[in-house]
Amino acid sequence: MTGIFISYSRKDSKVAHTLMNSFRSIELDVWVDWEDIPPAVGWLDQILQGIEQADAFIFLVSPDSVASEVCNVELEHAHKNAKRIIPIVVRDVDPKSTRDVIRNLNWIFMREDDNFETGLGKVRVAINLDLAWLEEHRRLQVRALEWDRRKDPSLLLRGSDLRNVSRMVLEHEGRDPAPSELQHHYIRFSRSNERVRTLTWISAALAILIMLVLSAFALDQRQDALANAAEAQNQRAIAESNQKTAESNARAALIAKAAADKNAGIANAQRSAARAQIYQTRTGGLFSSTLLAIDSYQRIPSFEAEEILRENISLLPVPVKDISHGGSILAIKVSPGGDTFVTASDDGTACLVRFESGESLFCSTSSGSVLDAAFGPDGKVLVTSAFSGQVLVLDAESGDVLKELNYGVPVFSVNISPDGELLALARDDARISLVKMSSYEFAGEFSVFGSLSVTAFSPDGNLFAAGSDAGAVTIWDLESREIITGGAHSGEVRDLTFSPDGFSLLSGGTDNCAVLTSPSTGEQMLKVLAEDWVEDVEFSPDGSWFVTASNDFRIRVWDAETGEERLRLLQDSIVNDVKISPDGLWIASTGSDRTVRVWSAADGAEMFQIPLVGEGIVLEFSGDGSYLVAGDELGHVSLWDISAIKSNTRYVRFDEFIERVEMSPQGDWFSASTAGQVWLLDPENFPQPTDPPTDPLIDFFDDDVWEMVMDPEGKMLAVSTGEGRVVAIEIPSGRARTLIDNGPAQSLVFSPDGSNLYLASADGLVQTRSIESGEDGLLWEADQPVYTTAVSSANFLAIGMEDVIVLFDPAAKSEIGVLESPGLNHLLAFHPDGNLLVSSSLSGNTSFWRKEGNEFKLQNSVTGHPAVSISFTPDGQRLFLGGTDRVLIFDPRSGTEVHRIRQNGDTVDIAFSADGKTLYAASMRTLRFFDISSLTEISEANIVTVACSRLLQNFTAPDWRSFFGDDEYKLICPSLPVP
Repeated sequence: MTGIFISYSRKDSKVAHTLMNSFRSIELDVWVDWEDIPPAVGWLDQILQGIEQADAFIFLVSPDSVASEVCNVELEHAHKNAKRIIPIVVRDVDPKSTRDVIRNLNWIFMREDDNFETGLGKVRVAINLDLAWLEEHRRLQVRALEWDRRKDPSLLLRGSDLRNVSRMVLEHEGRDPAPSELQHHYIRFSRSNERVRTLTWISAALAILIMLVLSAFALDQRQDALANAAEAQNQRAIAESNQKTAESNARAALIAKAAADKNAGIANAQRSAARAQIYQTRTGGLFSSTLLAIDSYQRIPSFEAEEILRENISLLPVPVKDISHGGSILAIKVSPGGDTFVTASDDGTACLVRFESGESLFCSTSSGSVLDAAFGPDGKVLVTSAFSGQVLVLDAESGDVLKELNYGVPVFSVNISPDGELLALARDDARISLVKMSSYEFAGEFSVFGSLSVTAFSPDGNLFAAGSDAGAVTIWDLESREIITGGAHSGEVRDLTFSPDGFSLLSGGTDNCAVLTSPSTGEQMLKVLAEDWVEDVEFSPDGSWFVTASNDFRIRVWDAETGEERLRLLQDSIVNDVKISPDGLWIASTGSDRTVRVWSAADGAEMFQIPLVGEGIVLEFSGDGSYLVAGDELGHVSLWDISAIKSNTRYVRFDEFIERVEMSPQGDWFSASTAGQVWLLDPENFPQPTDPPTDPLIDFFDDDVWEMVMDPEGKMLAVSTGEGRVVAIEIPSGRARTLIDNGPAQSLVFSPDGSNLYLASADGLVQTRSIESGEDGLLWEADQPVYTTAVSSANFLAIGMEDVIVLFDPAAKSEIGVLESPGLNHLLAFHPDGNLLVSSSLSGNTSFWRKEGNEFKLQNSVTGHPAVSISFTPDGQRLFLGGTDRVLIFDPRSGTEVHRIRQNGDTVDIAFSADGKTLYAASMRTLRFFDISSLTEISEANIVTVACSRLLQNFTAPDWRSFFGDDEYKLICPSLPVP
């Protein structure tokens, strides 16, 4: 009987019971949970076991089930165990609010106005599709989970059961439900155990036979002697037996206790890992997730806990200081030197703090909430404004008050001109007062229509701009006192800023628009549209692009010349502030989701996600971009060391998606392909990030580049296309010679001396082409597709196919070995010395094969990391594995991960500079440069220490009780304080 697990919200109980009765009427075994029951450990374990034992998982989609924590825990566990998930919509819900697990599946609609029988028929089809495999998948997952928890060899598969399971898993690879990674792992261990048991039986049988022959003679000789001693021995045996019985009982009790303690430890470790995974996907949950993962790893080290820790570490920078004020942080401004910043707080204080240490240098107190602050251009003077109308001019070194001004109305913002001569004060009465900084005398006054919202000086100090709540943007020429009316918004102006060159003024408002205005004429130059209020705008350092933050939860990156939207970043809430780093490589944002996020300006990759105590209000980068400071609504100022991301030194954007990249071994040429075009670039003179390269070396037009390799001398580039063309191109002249006109797409690799090109394709043919003569020949033919090849320094070919890797000698045209490697082996790479081969399959299994004598033997395997590119560093010290949203770095000697780099999208190809210090990682339209010599590696030995260094504190007592119940409180990170 097919087992069905139904997950639903209590508010959908009516339709759930209707479905239960319908399923039971057709002999389906139904398992349901009960929403809104307070979670307890026993209750949660029972739910998870029910999911594990079910053949199919039905999720009743409604606004309440999508928002339910328990329903999402059940859904995540079903996905983790590769259950067939069937989403049934019982009440309309916005698909964007659902999890990725169900968002991309086909939904079955059984709402009140839908035909119930039609929907039920679709559910039956979904449940009963390939029923035999579904039931076998469930049985295999349950057995695999039990073995994984207990590590008992007796639970492994044997004999015909193992053979049948292996056959069914192979037949159903890539089908629904797909075999899980745990199932593959379980089968591999079962095969290994079966071989060991067989060898053990054979050895035991031979030993017994020899012993029987020898013992027959010896027993005959000793029979008489044994008979005489039998009586005495019998009495002695009785006494010894009694003693052994007592000892055996004691040992059994100790073993039982040890087993119980071990099982309890495994269960607790798995519980913490499961909860860590849940909090990892929650906004602002990375601190809790990391502490839970550390707890799990300390109890029982596991792949799951290690993976969570490595992912969280890659998202969390190093905290420097957490500073508390008595009120919301309203503004943060960085000194001209970039090494200090001032915080303006609702509690009436403004404090100067050093970035590197978080040391507070001084605090100034005003008569009301401090609304804004500004440094003089030389950094010697600091001005603050208050809600009371008080303006303080301070010595920026000592904090001494140099001058006090009072206006009787709130002074919203202060600006000091770039030459330091004028102080502009934007007041609540729609006036802007100008004050001479040398004498503090009145220097003029402007007024606007409506209430003031934002103001700014132009970079040269000749212009001053203001925006009002009526939508007006007004520009004043401070020399001629001429007023220039800028492009108006139809709603309040929320922010404005001049471009770095002063030739344009950018403003954003509640009309959902950002507008570029010419400061000299007031004419509109460009207008871009968001889906909600534009709260903040910011120019890149070179002025070629700008960002907008809007209440539709999006941060958008726009081309300042064309208005084209280059990137769209998603925050989980309204964005209150957005900043661009001084080098233009990073975008930081914060908002009501109580996080600070740092994004790559190159491709939108989320580099950091920092939890905050309260709603994020303001943030700033340090002058060198090594630190980030954020202030929240509860008065917390969080200071973080983000210098780790500076390993990404620059980037280049292409107009189309990048297909392949290649660096010559000498480092004098770099090639890249996009949309069928192949580019040849000088590594010492790459184009600017916003200027894609022009004049391709060759253009295949609608025929995409499939493979691209450079010969060992860097003089020849071989390119294969999707339509089967293979072309050899001389470097740098670009003279091309066609080797193959059409056919299947070819995998390419040069021989170590560069004299021959080896080609392999989906038709199973492995061929060779002489670069000098063009002579071709057939090396080897397979009865299945060949997906990739690699060549060693000794000119041995590795040929990747499904479930096997063939080692081949091109000189002798003969096989030299076959490696059993389950899955579709689509990536291969030889270590530079030829003694290590690494393979990666589509299922995410990466295997390390070490050469021993004339054979390659499996040294280590890593699962759970599907890869799309692979390469060793030139010196062979590290292996880089390019995957989705990340690049993983491994120590090839041990096969363990030591670092990961965050990307956005598939890392389609990777290359290295000749000295091995620079990584070129291509994803989507972006090529990013990384200084890999600056990366700090994380080993299994120090992973817990590194994870603790990313946190601020241990669990609070209430948090501990929530996660661990009555267990005795302990410090998960002894180096951190207890709140």
